[in-house]
Amino acid sequence: MKLQKNLWMRIFEFFLFFLICFPLAVQVAEIFIHIQKPVIEYLKIVTLFLAVAFFTVFYILRYGSILKRYRVFEKKQKVIIKKLKEEKDSIEKNYIDSIRLNKEMTNIVKRLIETERDLREKNEWFKNFLSSRLRLLVFRM
Repeated sequence: MKLQKNLWMRIFEFFLFFLICFPLAVQVAEIFIHIQKPVIEYLKIVTLFLAVAFFTVFYILRYGSILKRYRVFEKKQKVIIKKLKEEKDSIEKNYIDSIRLNKEMTNIVKRLIETERDLREKNEWFKNFLSSRLRLLVFRM
């Protein structure tokens, strides 16, 4: 992997050097060596074509890997968002269930309090009844 990366760097450096120096060499040749105009124009067009081709390939290679990583991160992000939505739905459901259970428990506690009050009243009534019945019995004797 590292050897392959070094090879690509060397190729990149060569083409970069070529694309910088070749147009300069063409300009120098045009000034000092009187080459015919069509040849100079042809060399300029070739240089421009090579530059466009080189930078197109360079950007495809460079940013293609970045786009690939971006797509991987995007897929991971979608999975995380899906899990978070499921967790949110679960929390909301549990929250609603807890509210329902809380209401049920409140109703049960209210009924227990009412039942306790009724039992106390009946117990009091029964005590009074027994005490009056006992007085009647004692009185009759």
